[in-house]
Amino acid sequence: MLEGKGVAAIDLMQAKDHQQALPNGLTVRITPYEDSLKAWLYNPALTAQRFKGLSFFPYDPKGVVTGRFTRKDVPVAVSHLDSRNHTGVMYWIGDVALPIQGKTYTLRAFNKQKDWTRIDHVLLFFTDKTSKKTSYGGGRSLETHFPAGAAPSSMTFNLNTMYSFLCAHSQYYNCPINLTTFVPVELKYGEKYPPSGK
Repeated sequence: MLEGKGVAAIDLMQAKDHQQALPNGLTVRITPYEDSLKAWLYNPALTAQRFKGLSFFPYDPKGVVTGRFTRKDVPVAVSHLDSRNHTGVMYWIGDVALPIQGKTYTLRAFNKQKDWTRIDHVLLFFTDKTSKKTSYGGGRSLETHFPAGAAPSSMTFNLNTMYSFLCAHSQYYNCPINLTTFVPVELKYGEKYPPSGK
């Protein structure tokens, strides 16, 4: 429950997107986990400022690839450390066999949900031969979406949409540091690092 001066009592679990704007311009948001909650207090007006100046590799149509998804009927909880040395949990929901530059690599697919009726996307976490050189060393994310509970066996991924872990831009974000799969090629797609101008 959230309540205080200028804020009517509200159950954040029932609030839209689990968040509530506060009178002082800040927003409080919660992230529910299986056995805990995390609360975040942030200024949404700063988000756009923080991410100005992102740079990307040139768009390459070869980066649009179709992978084969093998679903786990029962997602597996994976405990991990994040970049702020906190323990988190992601759910290993299956594997994606992804063809990249003439070879097929198998990557673990994750989600924050463990209930298939609520799972509507897969998350892949990469490092590759551009990491620590022209892309963020901690890793990048790639995702694709589908109707909740209806993960297809064939999924299209656009590598041009890969983005750096958010902790590349601010120490206040929590990023998984031991869920990445190393792909032993240069993935010159998606977000570069550092952003131009840094």
